Amino acid sequence: MTKIIHYTLFYLQFIVICISLIFSLRLIKNKNVPKYLNGFYWYPIVGFITLLSEVIIRTFSNEFKKYAWLINNLSIIYHFCFLTLFIIGVLKNKKNHMYLYFIFFVFNVLIVVSLTSNNLYKAIPLAFSISNFGLVLFCVLYYFDLFNNMPELDLKETPAFWIITGVFFCMGTFFPISAIVDYLKGKVSILIIMSLNNVLFVCYIVMHLFFIKAYLCVPQRLKG
Repeated sequence: MTKIIHYTLFYLQFIVICISLIFSLRLIKNKNVPKYLNGFYWYPIVGFITLLSEVIIRTFSNEFKKYAWLINNLSIIYHFCFLTLFIIGVLKNKKNHMYLYFIFFVFNVLIVVSLTSNNLYKAIPLAFSISNFGLVLFCVLYYFDLFNNMPELDLKETPAFWIITGVFFCMGTFFPISAIVDYLKGKVSILIIMSLNNVLFVCYIVMHLFFIKAYLCVPQRLKG
């Protein structure tokens, strides 16, 4: 039963990311798209390619599973850089950008070190943990910036708010799990580890549902 839930959530995650990608591509020619949202479709594109490789490997051959981990591990850098730069780009207070880019650089170094000091063909929870924690930190900075500069726009109709809230929910929920999963290996049953992976799938499903909500906000906006 646990395996059925696991695979159901995995493929449901893939379907939701596909839908998210389709909605993001629909914004390419939309003149109402805020400047900060231009090019955001690249994030679901890379997410789709990364997950598609895993779908193919899971479906046709587990022998090549290590290559799925290689793609996943390398995509961590893109995942962190893309979302962090997006958050920095929507901040109202531009005075602290130098410090933010320094923090951004430090986290990148930590991610690269954690990747290069481990086997890239296996899961590296430490790299995920660093990336997740960094994104949670930048999301919190966004909320501080947001409420220190009371927005004129209705947050319910602001794409950036929904995107960053989706990232905050996903990374904030999964960070504790990615931080302890290495410790738990060998100490708990494989079913528990699989259940923790299921939480990851749910997190990404919810995050992309938030992204879809953000895309749906765009036609209602006249200016970014």
